[in-house]
Amino acid sequence: MTPSRSPGFATLLAAALMPPLGVYRAFGPGRDFAIACGMTLAGFLPGMGFALIRVLAPRPVAASAPAAAAPIPA
Repeated sequence: MTPSRSPGFATLLAAALMPPLGVYRAFGPGRDFAIACGMTLAGFLPGMGFALIRVLAPRPVAASAPAAAAPIPA
């Protein structure tokens, strides 16, 4: 099963109407959330622009870890 890369409708709507919430839904608390809060405090349009760019930007999909190998007999 391949992980989904596209954000859901609720995340896009949150990024457009409440930029920090949209970034929080997409990435959780962290650097991007703090930047979105700061930019939204500076002005709604810069915050919304940042949030939409971050939420819509393609994210790299992490390679899945190899299956656990059987232990090597001693």
